[in-house]
Amino acid sequence: PKSPREWKRPESQVLSSVVGGAESALVGDAAQTPLRADGGVQTIEFSFEAGKSPQGITFVFKDTSNSAWYKPDSGNFCVPVSEAGRAAMDPKSPREWKRPESQVLSSVVGGAESALVGDAAQTPLRADGGVQTIEFSFEAGKSPQGITFVFKDTSNSAWYKPDSGNFCVPVSEAGRAAMD
Repeated sequence: PKSPREWKRPESQVLSSVVGGAESALVGDAAQTPLRADGGVQTIEFSFEAGKSPQGITFVFKDTSNSAWYKPDSGNFCVPVSEAGRAAMDPKSPREWKRPESQVLSSVVGGAESALVGDAAQTPLRADGGVQTIEFSFEAGKSPQGITFVFKDTSNSAWYKPDSGNFCVPVSEAGRAAMD
């Protein structure tokens, strides 16, 4: 998926939502909007109708005294505006480790007990016809994006994970999209 920091032409709802009379001028695929002096601080304010805000606002700064452009090395500045925008800005890859949510721990089927050890849950696999398994069951609409895990060999305490980080199995549509 596209990074929220990638440049895209501003939507008309963003251009028309500037508060305080600043006029946006479209120049190619960019909108140039002057900042407003507010007690020695330069500001710009947006106001969106309920439910009609974009995911975020992507921008760079232009110094009008010398026409220099300023942006971070990671691309462009981006401020999330909606919940979807905040989720898209989450810098963590689905393969990066994070403490398991309680809904994941409580969703293990078959009586296996998860033990929290620091930021990890250690859950024994269940023998099922010569195969070691673990099964999760989530309420409709309450599944996480995915389950991130590594394997531990209890005979020698060795940890196994792929070179790309950790194993990650997407559980929801949002999780599958994040893995693309």
